[in-house]
Amino acid sequence: MISALLNTVQTTLLGSRGFLLTSLLPIVMFAIGCFFLDTAITPQHAVWAEDLIQDKPGFTTSCVLLLILVAAYMFSSLNTLLRQVLEGKYLPKNWQENFIRHQMAIAENARRRFEEYQSAYYTISHAKWIDTLRQARQEGSKKGPPPNPVHPITKQAHNNLTRAKNSLQPLNHVELEKAVKSLEPYLRSANADKAGDANAKTLSDAHIELVQDIQYEIGRLQRERIKAFWDSAAFPDDVAPTRMGNIAGTVRYYAQSRYGISLDVFWTRLQKLIQADDKSFNTLQDAKIQLDFFVSMAWLSALFSFIWSIVLMGCSARIFLFLGVCAGGVATSIVCYLLGCQSYLTFAEVVRGAIDLNRFQLISAYHLPLPVGSDEEEQLWENLASWVGYDSPSSGVIYQHKAP
Repeated sequence: MISALLNTVQTTLLGSRGFLLTSLLPIVMFAIGCFFLDTAITPQHAVWAEDLIQDKPGFTTSCVLLLILVAAYMFSSLNTLLRQVLEGKYLPKNWQENFIRHQMAIAENARRRFEEYQSAYYTISHAKWIDTLRQARQEGSKKGPPPNPVHPITKQAHNNLTRAKNSLQPLNHVELEKAVKSLEPYLRSANADKAGDANAKTLSDAHIELVQDIQYEIGRLQRERIKAFWDSAAFPDDVAPTRMGNIAGTVRYYAQSRYGISLDVFWTRLQKLIQADDKSFNTLQDAKIQLDFFVSMAWLSALFSFIWSIVLMGCSARIFLFLGVCAGGVATSIVCYLLGCQSYLTFAEVVRGAIDLNRFQLISAYHLPLPVGSDEEEQLWENLASWVGYDSPSSGVIYQHKAP
């Protein structure tokens, strides 16, 4: 489904920005790389090309441009197939099973990390340690200053917390809780706001430093749980063999799990509403252009490395050039694949936002009343998909028309 979804976002028309960036530019870069390597290996080819350009500059330029345009246009038609291969669609069955097991392990680890950070965040944030200390200090402000030098938190515990915070490491929650329980009675029994009193200043500094430690840990857990959430959100319920395939599946999974919308049926209808909003549709196109560009670069860099490593192995004794082409091509392919996955995440997020904001407009376009709740909405989409998409009997669809 996701491939059909991407194909409906038209960016491969000859002369369009999408074609220029996703097909023509990669082919030009591939051709330039091949030319430089060919002339480096066989210098007489450079002389032959120079003579040809001098003798027939117009004809040579026209032929080169025509070949590049034809190659780019043909390559653009393969973009869907190349992307599907990266999604793991055409892998042999035994390979698919092994890759899926690997991806399932990654998905399970990501979900477990999210649950751990989520639990730790709620534990420390719901403990309300900062509120407890503030209330204790407010109560102590009505009393006199501390009569003796105050050391509410042991030096070892303070050093451990400070060292961990300065190195951006997790703070020990047990030590934090002990520090709170140790400091609270001191704040409650003495005035930490007494100006000019050294003991009061010591108590106040201990309070401020502990609050900063707690805020640091809450902020760190918040960042970690958000990162863990997005790591886990990159996997649908039905795990695919590759990371790119899993990202593709999250779009369908989101629509189905949140609202009961079958994108196989409703995406082309939703797209018409999305196109009405130029900014949203341009964002969608930009995300797809980035994705197609990185998919093209991943394949062309791999092809470049494969072809020229064979040529260099058989026709040249330049070992460093051979190693550079092999390593550079593989590294470029991997980097482009990872960047393509990141672009896919952006595209998927744009599509999810478009579903959120346009689904009620689609219901209204069918002249149906809006659902009163989430359960009713899910039932409505299920009935509508059965009727519109699969020709099943509808269950009491009642149209809603504007008054004349």
